[in-house]
Amino acid sequence: MAIRRPNQFEHFEAKLPGVTVHYVREGSGPPLLLLHGHPGFWWEWYECLGELAKSFDVIAVDLRGIGDSEKPDLKDLSQYHLDVVTDDQANLLEYLGIERAYVVGHDYSAAPIRATGAGHRSNPEGVSRNVTGRSHTTTPTPPSRPTAAPTWAPFIRVKVDEIPIPPERLVELIEAGGPA
Repeated sequence: MAIRRPNQFEHFEAKLPGVTVHYVREGSGPPLLLLHGHPGFWWEWYECLGELAKSFDVIAVDLRGIGDSEKPDLKDLSQYHLDVVTDDQANLLEYLGIERAYVVGHDYSAAPIRATGAGHRSNPEGVSRNVTGRSHTTTPTPPSRPTAAPTWAPFIRVKVDEIPIPPERLVELIEAGGPA
C-alpha cells in the first residue's frame, strides 16, 4: 500500500464559534470523527483513513490550536478549557449537519471524549458505549430519552500503543457496537 501524501486528501475548514478548525473528510456511511493525541494532528490517522472511508464518512479533525486549525491566544487559557475543546467537536458535527457520530480518539483527545461521556452539555445523556484499552471493556450507559443536541455515540477510545489501530479492528468494534 502506497503512503498517501497530505495533499492527496481533501481538506476543509469549518468556522465554528470562537475558532476555525481544519479537517480532512472522505468516504460515505455512518459518520466517524477521528480525534488525534498530543502533539499530533489529523495526519496521525493517515494509514487507516482510506480503509475506514470504505465503510464510514470519516472526519479527521485538527483540534483547536493544533495543526492547520486556528490557534487562539495561548495567554488566554480559557480558550483551551476542556469544555471549549469538547464544544468544538459538537459544533463541528452540527456545522456538518451530523446528529450522531462514532468518535474515536486517543491520548489528549480522550479528555473531551470522556467529558462528553460524563454528560457534557453537548451530550447530556452521556455515551451509549465506551470501549477502552486493549481489553476493550465496555460500560453501557443507554440514554433515557433522545436529545436534540448532537449525540456522540458510541465512543471508542484507544491507547497510544494501539495507534495506528488496524482499520479492520476498528470497523469490527463499531459494527459490533462494542467488544466482541
